[in-house]
Amino acid sequence: MLEATIDKLLILYLVNKAKVELSNSEIVEFLISKGYSSYFDLQSALSDLIDIKFLSIHTTNNTSYYQITEEGRKSSELLCVDIPKEVVKDLDGFLYEVNKKTNRDTIYANAQYFLNLQGKYTIQCQIISNNNEILSLTLYSKTLDEAKKIAANWPSNYMSIYENAMFLLAK
Repeated sequence: MLEATIDKLLILYLVNKAKVELSNSEIVEFLISKGYSSYFDLQSALSDLIDIKFLSIHTTNNTSYYQITEEGRKSSELLCVDIPKEVVKDLDGFLYEVNKKTNRDTIYANAQYFLNLQGKYTIQCQIISNNNEILSLTLYSKTLDEAKKIAANWPSNYMSIYENAMFLLAK
């Protein structure tokens, strides 16, 4: 059980500190190469972090990429201070190399909701790429529960929504 917790902390640290979205293979190959974990333990940890909504995942060109959620970011900042300094040095070295080698766009999704003047909830969803808004979507909901669900689900679903919209609209 302790190993599973450590795996999750290492993954949270990497995804939180990365300047680009990290792929499944980047995370797994690095942590295995350093002897920090095994393939199956890391896949289980990644799955658990998605289930508890600390990470979101999207797939582009058959490659899975991870993004930290706000809950994951808060937990990472509180808990990752317990990672040993020599391990943090390895993780930071890996992140430096990944950030230096890649030209991938930095993409993230943001969603917020509020009660509007009509007594309904407005949900504003955005996709930001390299500090430029590439999609802004405003939705309305009659209930707070639905507005919360939409805002919570946006970070893990934005890429498929964007890709489908582009496909349907560019036909």
